[in-house]
Amino acid sequence: MKKISRFILMTVLVISCNAQSPQKLAEENGRIDSTKVISPNQVHPKLNTIITKILTNYHYTQPMLTDSISAMVYDNLVSSLDINKMYFLQKDIDSFDKYKYSFDENLLDGNLEPAFEIFNKYKERMNSIMEFIVQRLHHEFVYDIDESYEPDRKEVNWAVTDFELNNLWRKRLKNEMINLLLNGKDTEGAIEVLENRY
Repeated sequence: MKKISRFILMTVLVISCNAQSPQKLAEENGRIDSTKVISPNQVHPKLNTIITKILTNYHYTQPMLTDSISAMVYDNLVSSLDINKMYFLQKDIDSFDKYKYSFDENLLDGNLEPAFEIFNKYKERMNSIMEFIVQRLHHEFVYDIDESYEPDRKEVNWAVTDFELNNLWRKRLKNEMINLLLNGKDTEGAIEVLENRY
């Protein structure tokens, strides 16, 4: 069942990505605008409905789209975007929870708005974090305070505030900076590596 829900999720996302033409953008200004909100075009709901019907009627297991499958698709979508809980805030998750048990109906009806809403919020949060990273890397880290960073955040709660989320990223950057310094990079070299990484 997990494989089916992942396949459905990935199929929907693949056919749904129509934010902008890379060729057109390359001609215009040579880059893709990652801040652009994406939305389904006219053909996507129809394609989604057809693919969902094919999967539910002609797949050898003939899966039923139920609330449990819906919850699995929702959980897979959120975790595939933010498995370590470093982008979304608790209020984002709270606002998405209304879709948890309706992905099955949405897939059958061709309603792609919930998936696009979740993805666009992810892009918004990611762009905000990238701005924070660029600014934070140009301020010196304080290394003589007692604090820790836990890289595996799958089992912890979502950050509640922007301040809390930024503090998580500060600790992550500091941890990565320490690792780079211990591996022979000077401060400028470490900053350059981190800027290229993010």
